[in-house]
Amino acid sequence: MCHARLLLLIPLLGAVSCGKSDSSRSSAGDEEMISLEVLSPPSGGEMLLVPAGEFTMGQADGRPDENPHAVRLSAFWIDRHPVTQGLYEEILGANPSRRKDPESPVSGVYWTDAARFCNRCSESDGLKPCYDLETWTCDFAASGYRLPTEAEWEYACRAGSDSIYFFGDDPAELPRFAWSKPHSRGRTHPVGMREPNRWGLHDMLGNVWEWTGDWYGETYYQQSPVEDPRGPAAGTMRVLRGGAWSSPPEQCRVAYRGKEFPVFQ
Repeated sequence: MCHARLLLLIPLLGAVSCGKSDSSRSSAGDEEMISLEVLSPPSGGEMLLVPAGEFTMGQADGRPDENPHAVRLSAFWIDRHPVTQGLYEEILGANPSRRKDPESPVSGVYWTDAARFCNRCSESDGLKPCYDLETWTCDFAASGYRLPTEAEWEYACRAGSDSIYFFGDDPAELPRFAWSKPHSRGRTHPVGMREPNRWGLHDMLGNVWEWTGDWYGETYYQQSPVEDPRGPAAGTMRVLRGGAWSSPPEQCRVAYRGKEFPVFQ
């Protein structure tokens, strides 16, 4: 089982497995919350097991690079919420965030540092690191932590939904689930303060952009494999997802694809 530990341009996430329904109701569309298996890694944080499944990735009336296509994914573990500044500093001994707060998501993180963070967590927990720090290639067969693929991120964020946002199509509801413009007060906020999606994942939208493991390819969706896609073989920018505290609702759509150089230019 992949321990896809997912990190944001700022925070980090992991991977997840099939769960059972409980009696609680999610305010995300008033659907039943799904209780997923929980893992507490020795290195810190909390991960949920996302079930294997199939979904339609992208948005039909979105941007040209969001062409809808079918994807089937294996189960994976993912962090319940973005990596906090406190955990990042504990693991790597540094905190690049401009506004310091141990409970807020770490920000200002290069993609390469996100990969280093994953490797250091793997080593700390006695797992085989996924990343070659010279070539930056990922060994998907390794037992350690890695960033989620772009497909894994969208699947986890949707949590079974097919709407513009995981809670529906109305951007007026976004402040209940995400710190974004114009309701974020111009800064990041401690993780877990907004309502989660129906799988119990917090801050998938807003607060901070989240790194994925994939290279960005504008036309990649047109040739993407159905089974466990991992993005183009090469590129110049890596994919970011979810939007941030400074993002308008348009950039917090589940299908919206951001991109940035692995080391900021």
